[in-house]
Amino acid sequence: MPREIQSLKILPAIDPKKRLQFAVIGVVVTLVLMVSSFYFGKYMSGSNELLYRAQVAELEVELESFEQYKETLALAQGQLQITKEAYGGLKDSLMQCDANIVSVQHELAFYQSIISPEDGESGLKIHDLQLDKLNDTSFLATLVLLQSIQHDDVASGSVRMEVVSEDGNEVIGKWPETDSKRFDLRYFEKITGQIDLPAGVSAERIHVVVDPDGQSDDIDRWYSWHHLTQQNTL
Repeated sequence: MPREIQSLKILPAIDPKKRLQFAVIGVVVTLVLMVSSFYFGKYMSGSNELLYRAQVAELEVELESFEQYKETLALAQGQLQITKEAYGGLKDSLMQCDANIVSVQHELAFYQSIISPEDGESGLKIHDLQLDKLNDTSFLATLVLLQSIQHDDVASGSVRMEVVSEDGNEVIGKWPETDSKRFDLRYFEKITGQIDLPAGVSAERIHVVVDPDGQSDDIDRWYSWHHLTQQNTL
């Protein structure tokens, strides 16, 4: 049986000069994209800084107004002869004003830590930890990690928490229960997790350990369990 002959299509050879031109164009385009990406990142970083600074300015104004309002209420409380009902309402207003001031101060400190840390440390750090009681043995931990806006690189790594018993010799709870929790942040990240403790055992302290990628040293911080749990019962 005769062999079937397939048709062939002959393409013209590419001019070496054109091939070189294409290569040069490709390199130029790549460089342009890299430079554009770099400056776009800088632009976004600058935009975030302006946003955070505006937020700080707004919070400072809000804090000042709350403090002035508190002074007005305190003056009224001291100078006016008011009824028992009115006094109760004034006292409630003062307590709410104090709570608002604390809340604004807390938020203000958060943004200032991103823009210009007071300790001068601009790297990754543990900013805050809060505990909310879910029931007698379960607690919701809210951890905030942050780094200064001076850093453009994303910080990544893992974090874990361990609760130590009152005698200080036993780990009675941890989160996550196995391994650790991954994080990736540019400026800040809020991490939440549930910590379960055995019934009838008292906790003394909680140990937060952050293991950043590419660094040999961990970042760790100890917190008083009693202090954290009391904060949300006031």
